[in-house]
Amino acid sequence: NKDDGVYFTYEDCRARFKTIEPAGMIQAERVGHPCDKQEEDKIYLEFSTPEKNRTQTLISVLELEPQEHKVKYKKLTGKNASGVLVCDGRKEYEIWYNHMADGHIMHDNSNAVIAGFETDGYMLIITRDKDEGSEKVLMVCGSYLRRGGKVLAASFSKQTKETVAD
Repeated sequence: NKDDGVYFTYEDCRARFKTIEPAGMIQAERVGHPCDKQEEDKIYLEFSTPEKNRTQTLISVLELEPQEHKVKYKKLTGKNASGVLVCDGRKEYEIWYNHMADGHIMHDNSNAVIAGFETDGYMLIITRDKDEGSEKVLMVCGSYLRRGGKVLAASFSKQTKETVAD
């Protein structure tokens, strides 16, 4: 099944590479040359997007097998943001990318509201532990993080910061 991903096997290890975004990723085999053996031909997998855009968010996962817990993925979309929800039954991870802060839009500022958080950060990772009932947020390359009017992080320069979101 094409949407099930690509499986790689090496000795007794197995992994699945699956694209979450964009849907309909095109897969093909191409001939290339290893960097240390330019005269040798080698088959490589090539992945390309169905639309020829100047910029494209690519979200993929690599699962090693066997898995201790079955992991589920769900694509997330928001205004000026996209991401993936990863659940393993005990923990939940929302991984968001702020399209206003990805470096290709330089004339607008990167403010966005993502999953209820206000930030100029490039990435937000929200971790929820169902057993503990806790929620943590990792802001990557941002200068502020707020939720419901409460300041969780603030700086005059871009930084990476983890905070409890309760």
